[in-house]
Amino acid sequence: MNYTPTAARLISDNYPYGYTAKTTKTDWLEFSPKKGFRHCSQTINPKTGRPNAPKKGVYYDILLMYRDEAGHVKTQARDIRDLKEINQTSEFLARPEIFALFTAQEIEYIYINMIFHSKVSAKAQVIYCGSDWDKMKPYFAEPLKELARAANTKGTENRFNKIRFDIEAIDALKVPNYNPFQVKTYESRIINDRLTLVQVPNQQ
Repeated sequence: MNYTPTAARLISDNYPYGYTAKTTKTDWLEFSPKKGFRHCSQTINPKTGRPNAPKKGVYYDILLMYRDEAGHVKTQARDIRDLKEINQTSEFLARPEIFALFTAQEIEYIYINMIFHSKVSAKAQVIYCGSDWDKMKPYFAEPLKELARAANTKGTENRFNKIRFDIEAIDALKVPNYNPFQVKTYESRIINDRLTLVQVPNQQ
């Protein structure tokens, strides 16, 4: 698959317009340091020769364009919302020919976004899976250090091959059958002449 640089604009001539007309279509990627990447396209009105309003898609963590075998412009999105996606995307971006497709600002954004989502994943596992953070911490320490070092390069260095979370070891720390939404029961009791709420065991 031949991806194009994120800054490239792909121009397609003889693009279908309506039932019989043909026109020119331009595809490009729009990048926001706060939102990520989205696909944009714009056609020329063949009757007036003027550009139509651009069509803009939804934002993704990472997005690349390419042409399929028929010459049609396609996009491929990648997310980095959990540790598995971070590992897979790091392996993908570690390839020099893929890394070179992005600007330094975009690479810096990806590094920073990986830091954010890896921390969110850690916090979610503690809250929703009952994992002990002290036991999890060693498995997050080194990857987060590598991500911080990478982010400090301002996107100029390809350090994705150094970023990998041991998902199997991290998953092994999840508490089986843990229920973070367990209902707790309280009752009022008089303790030291004061009305106090006391948690009591739930009846099975």
